[in-house]
Amino acid sequence: MRLLLTGFEPFGGEAQNPSGRVLAVLRAGCPHGMDGVYWELLLLPVRRELAFTRLRERWDQGSFDVWLGLGQAGGRTRVCAERCARNLFRSAGVAGEPPGDAGELLIEGAPALQVCRWPAAALVADLARDALPIALSDSAGAFVCNELLFRMEHRLCAQPDSVSAKHGFAARSSAMHAERLAMWAGFLHLPYLPEQLADKPPETPALPLEAQVEVVQRSIEWLRAARAATSSQAGDCKRDGSDLAERH
Repeated sequence: MRLLLTGFEPFGGEAQNPSGRVLAVLRAGCPHGMDGVYWELLLLPVRRELAFTRLRERWDQGSFDVWLGLGQAGGRTRVCAERCARNLFRSAGVAGEPPGDAGELLIEGAPALQVCRWPAAALVADLARDALPIALSDSAGAFVCNELLFRMEHRLCAQPDSVSAKHGFAARSSAMHAERLAMWAGFLHLPYLPEQLADKPPETPALPLEAQVEVVQRSIEWLRAARAATSSQAGDCKRDGSDLAERH
């Protein structure tokens, strides 16, 4: 499995971002991936449009199977696997962004809600059985994390454009569309780290870096196995279809 794994720089006055810290640990220990997984690690700015531009550029150059984004979600008690994303951007009023407002559409004409195709629910169910601190979430927020997930899923699901079909590229466009549909875009939101709590209310939850790294690594291992199983099933279906055609 070829994986593009992204995290974010610190934002909102924080000195660190757990997603960036997790990337740093993985880069130091396994710079090119783990068993059965080749990965590239990319740190993104917390800036609307710029973050997605850099993500899209790297994705288009890398022949990846899966994008897994990591981001900070202060106040959550566990790592959260996001099941959907909204066609909405609302600024958090952090440095480099305008003050918070009622929000605006990310993509005109796109659905209000994009239910993502990556198997978030199955991932959470399996990892939770091993007592890992992970939960399923139906709200990726309305800031840059949500923007990346919405734009990536929308892009992978986009139908072949009419211009390609008009100029005789319909078959090629359909093949490319099928390839994109086989790719996954997923997102894990990470709680604060304990060292971020100095200026937070006493009841603010946090999760140690070691625990966050373990959940991310186990999630990647699970995704690798899930994709291998999916590929095997697809191969069986093709072979069954060939056998059926030969018998007829």
